[in-house]
Amino acid sequence: MSRPVRLAALGAICVSACTAAAPPSSDPPAGSVEVSASPIAIDGSSTGLDEPMRALVRSQAEWRDLWARLAANRIPIPAPPEIDFSERVVVVAAMGTRSTGGHAIRIDRVSYAGDTLWVEVTSVVPGAGCVTTQALTAPAAAVAVERQPNVSARFLDREETLDCE
Repeated sequence: MSRPVRLAALGAICVSACTAAAPPSSDPPAGSVEVSASPIAIDGSSTGLDEPMRALVRSQAEWRDLWARLAANRIPIPAPPEIDFSERVVVVAAMGTRSTGGHAIRIDRVSYAGDTLWVEVTSVVPGAGCVTTQALTAPAAAVAVERQPNVSARFLDREETLDCE
């Protein structure tokens, strides 16, 4: 079976199996403090990130390398948005390549608790009755948040299925 056919079959299985929003894998701990997240403009549906990814970017060099992948499908590749990494870090969530349109990803909430940055991410998939483009997409989202010293990131993933019927 060819790769596009396998991807389409896998997408059909996922769409038919996912009929409602999945519960979160866990929640940020009580007392976590929500922080302001500034969206970073990217072409969210057509990135060059072929595999699912969750990343906390802490330096200009990391950002430059990741931006080259995020913007790989744009000609010419634009310069990355300026980020002051002495003050901020960038959080990125990507779904990887999907076989149709109708998919999206968003970063819903970012909060700190101790030395952990909690990132709540929702992946949106088209429901069985949704009309979608028949083109490969690779949705991604990115936000910049206040930098805290010695922090690690924990991503809480949810899935939401669109009801188009």
